[in-house]
Amino acid sequence: MPIHTNKKVVIKEDVSNFFPSISQKVIHEVWAGFFKFPNDVSQLLAELVTLDGYLVQGGKASGFLCNLVLWERESKLVYELSKKGYQYSRFVDDITVSCSRNIPKEEQSYIIRKIYGMLKSIEANPNKNKHKIMSNGARQQLHRVTLNTEKPTLSKGERAKIKAAVFQCEHAHKNNTNPIHYKKQFESTMGRVNTLNRMHPIIGKQLRERLQKIKPKTR
Repeated sequence: MPIHTNKKVVIKEDVSNFFPSISQKVIHEVWAGFFKFPNDVSQLLAELVTLDGYLVQGGKASGFLCNLVLWERESKLVYELSKKGYQYSRFVDDITVSCSRNIPKEEQSYIIRKIYGMLKSIEANPNKNKHKIMSNGARQQLHRVTLNTEKPTLSKGERAKIKAAVFQCEHAHKNNTNPIHYKKQFESTMGRVNTLNRMHPIIGKQLRERLQKIKPKTR
């Protein structure tokens, strides 16, 4: 994400129903092309990780396989975009391209066309409702992180929500909430605090110390 901070333009695209869009045929190509497995082995593996002919949403192998589906295609796109001064990243189904200079409409269209072309090659479609072009004259956000700075930051609203989550953990601990439920609540909150800590270490340290005092007991 730091590669997209303090940029003139940030373009964000989202893949519509990413995992369920990836067909068994495309997954077969990963096993046979990337791993060089024999055709019969590749077919069996493709059948094991798909359901009704498509990749399983939430499957343990799905995220890794989606990355491998795009491995060669994405590396070519990154190389092509980097030659023109664009930064590219993808987090699961969120694709982001940014640039340190203002870029005209035709260049924006070029970037979007290249991304859509890559997605089409694996039979996936962009979610055009989530398409965004963000200039540095307005707030640029990615995964609730503000990018209009030298370093990425969480918004005040998001920081307030994380503080509230810590308070809720303290309240649950005090009231002896069901241990199983509390453990899940604690781990989720600690993960959010760790994210905050990377960008706001002073606040992050304070919240981590509060959570350490109410850490679930291990048997």
